[in-house]
Amino acid sequence: LSAVCRACSLLPVCGGGHHVHRYRADGSGFRNPSVYCPDLASLVRHVHRQVAADTARLRRLPPVPEACP
Repeated sequence: LSAVCRACSLLPVCGGGHHVHRYRADGSGFRNPSVYCPDLASLVRHVHRQVAADTARLRRLPPVPEACP
């Protein structure tokens, strides 16, 4: 992985992106961020915000009654 990826807080989620999307013919090979890095970061942040909002909303709901026997 590139130094950019190793320093990124989103690495545990995206894993650096798909291997083939990191290749460059300039001699650096696969030691580059994914060409989709900005899009992946945007998607991961959007999903995180949405899940956090949904979780907070669900925690405010009254508890579900127990099922009848």
